[in-house]
Amino acid sequence: MSVRVRFAPSPTGSLHIGGARTALFNYLFAKKYKGNFILRVEDTDQERHEESSVKTLIHSLEWLGLSWDEGLFIQGRDLKSKGDYGPYRQRERLSIYLAQAQKLLQQERAYYCFLTDEEVSQKRKKAMEEGRPFRLLSPYRHLSLEEAEKKRATGEQACIRFKVPEDQTFYRVRDLVRGEVEFPADAAGDFILIRSDGFPVYNFSCAVDDALMKITHIFRGEEHLSNTARQFMIQEALGFTHPVTGHLSLLMGPDKRKLSKRENAESVEYLEEEGFLPEALMNFLAFLGWNPGTEQEYFKQRQLIEAFSTEGLNASSAVFDKDKLLWLNGEHIKNTDNKQLWKTLHPFFERENLVFNSDPLWQDRVLTEMKSGFKTLRQAVEVLKPLSKEGFVLEESAKPVLEWPVAKPFIQRWIKALEKHSEDYLSLEDFKSIQKQIQENLKGKEFFMPLRCAILGKPQGTEIKVLVTLLKRVELIRRAEESLKYIV
Repeated sequence: MSVRVRFAPSPTGSLHIGGARTALFNYLFAKKYKGNFILRVEDTDQERHEESSVKTLIHSLEWLGLSWDEGLFIQGRDLKSKGDYGPYRQRERLSIYLAQAQKLLQQERAYYCFLTDEEVSQKRKKAMEEGRPFRLLSPYRHLSLEEAEKKRATGEQACIRFKVPEDQTFYRVRDLVRGEVEFPADAAGDFILIRSDGFPVYNFSCAVDDALMKITHIFRGEEHLSNTARQFMIQEALGFTHPVTGHLSLLMGPDKRKLSKRENAESVEYLEEEGFLPEALMNFLAFLGWNPGTEQEYFKQRQLIEAFSTEGLNASSAVFDKDKLLWLNGEHIKNTDNKQLWKTLHPFFERENLVFNSDPLWQDRVLTEMKSGFKTLRQAVEVLKPLSKEGFVLEESAKPVLEWPVAKPFIQRWIKALEKHSEDYLSLEDFKSIQKQIQENLKGKEFFMPLRCAILGKPQGTEIKVLVTLLKRVELIRRAEESLKYIV
């Protein structure tokens, strides 16, 4: 049997990290077993659907490195379905759902129900007042299809409800994460398949799509456990075999509350903007509910695919630890090839209007010396900014230091020493030699704070001995002269 898994989000905003983790586990499983990973968009919710969110979601998945074999793709400005089982947008599959609902109506596994929302609410309220669980008993359950069609012909609105078997109490399923799970067949009674407006409910469209797209395995969040019994009942009634499921652990915030899409949660889009690397985020997400069974924590994508197994999945809640993500991102930055890292940093430099030396050898030297000093690409901008001409600005904190009586003569000695040097760049040995020449009787902060102001524009910051070997001698002179202009 060829493995076919799907990620089927509802596009109502940015891709939440919980959704990204679900996509990742489906992707890893597909690649591990050389199967197909499918992207299907569940966009039948007319009130919450946002077209722009679909493209944002696709961008986030592409950025994360989760390529799919079939499904929805961006082609130019349009969204296109590619694959043998499309279309892959539910709003383009409405005729399919109606055809499957008609089958259930013909087989008397479903029926037209003319109860209004108000009538259903009254029945629910009565059950609560009587202290009993609400289980809908529709007076139209045994109405023949012919009679129902006559009522509809007069203009009466009706939904289509699934006729839950009266002789089936529980469903028992072997879940890949939770072992054997028992579900009540349906505690709430006959449930809706097609609303009166002709749109399917989630459980029906999902069950039909999974069956017709020949999905073999489904990894999804724990919150979908309650949907399983209904979807399995629909698939069985239509003569389909249901997929194997694996319900992933809940994601918790640092406060031990469920990490919600709306409350104190992170999105992939936000983390990309903050300067996290896709492989680092993928590495981090994999450990939220999965363990490789070893002490290894740093994984590249290829290693995750090789190591992934369902035996490593666990049902215990996983905590979104931002500090752990930062550490992992720093490790991935340190292990990224300098040429590729500089290319990745370039858009962040452009946002701040920073221009650096275009010499690849210089860029390589900069990152070799300094990339251990930042954990995100956004942090890198702050760390590397002093190496850009645009990054030198005399800050307010520098001015009191430059007013010290020792500052002006010291900076003048620094400029003269630089002017005598013949090479474009100072070596560390050159800097140490100049330091001895110009230090005279200055000690500690009397030496280093004016020097930092003359190089960084502020009395604290990046280690001076690193910067002086990476800035051109003429740039060091220019900055020192700029700082002298402030001193009366």
